[in-house]
Amino acid sequence: MSNARLDPIQAGLLSVKLRHLDAWNEKRREYAARYVAGLSGIDDLALPASRPWAEPVWHAFAVRVKDHRRDELQRALTAAGVGTNIHYPVPVHLQPCYASRGWREGQFPTSERRAIEVLSLPLDAMHTVREIDFVIDAIRKFFKS
Repeated sequence: MSNARLDPIQAGLLSVKLRHLDAWNEKRREYAARYVAGLSGIDDLALPASRPWAEPVWHAFAVRVKDHRRDELQRALTAAGVGTNIHYPVPVHLQPCYASRGWREGQFPTSERRAIEVLSLPLDAMHTVREIDFVIDAIRKFFKS
């Protein structure tokens, strides 16, 4: 017996989309590799890495922007027409739902640092090579200025 919460229309759409999943995941891997190749060598930008044995599907392509320039880069990309995302602007231990745990700022410095450094770049199978290259060029331009 199933405990799915999908109505028949949702289930029908997802069963059609499922046929494309492998191709979409491969496209995301291709674009992630393009980001890595195009953004390597920028000192103030740390790129995500994957283990040699792993085959990530790149749900997100989150970079770390050093020297407190993440928000500045995000503004520059927004001005260039590039959408980005900050998934966790507040570290988990400082979120209101964990207030009862008594955790304070400074107790998890790595988490706090990531909250001000991490920026997710556009990465979807529906993008084009031209769009990914546009993002790469905009980021390179930002770091050259």
